[in-house]
Amino acid sequence: DMENIKQWYQRRVRVLMKECKQLHEKTPIPPFKYPYSVKARTLFHSHCNRSPNLNEENHLDIVLIVKKMPALISESLNICFQLMFWKRQKHVSAPNVQTFENLIKINVMAIQALWDNSSPLLQLPHFTEDLLKYFSTKRSNIKSLLQFAQLSEADRKSRLRALGEEEYDNMMRVLWGMPYIDMEVKSEVLDDENTMTISAGSIVTVTCYLDRKIF
Repeated sequence: DMENIKQWYQRRVRVLMKECKQLHEKTPIPPFKYPYSVKARTLFHSHCNRSPNLNEENHLDIVLIVKKMPALISESLNICFQLMFWKRQKHVSAPNVQTFENLIKINVMAIQALWDNSSPLLQLPHFTEDLLKYFSTKRSNIKSLLQFAQLSEADRKSRLRALGEEEYDNMMRVLWGMPYIDMEVKSEVLDDENTMTISAGSIVTVTCYLDRKIF
């Protein structure tokens, strides 16, 4: 019956919770202490951990969470911007830069199913933690997708010899389709005589120039 299914699912979630080291499921602070919040965080952590214990029902819930996240994050950013505006007008408390940074990071983590401190190489299909050791050697330390793309074909195939030909071709197809962004950032205070001097309380205009390339 439905009650047995519910209990079975809760047991599955508890198995996943044991794998999540930074879950903080025992926090007394609402809404983080509520069961729905603990479950959602557990599934998101397991998603970023790429847990092998996720079953079909877990994946369906994760798909729902990931689909909802962009709209939720977008609205959270809008609220942060509004609070920043009201801070200048009415001196209310407002989020700091780290809040904005975390919101942007969590969106990327949801899409890539990776933590923000994970190797970018894990974005590629068939690339596992076990393969990373072949790219961190005394001879060379490959940390970025650009460095990976710049390896010779023979060197890359040698390091990835555990992959089959089809898996390797699939990996490279994804790599060559990835954009390489060259970014130039310019920060200035437009209303001041010395536009390059930024002081406390200044309204800073940040201009970003993006040049999209292909590996």
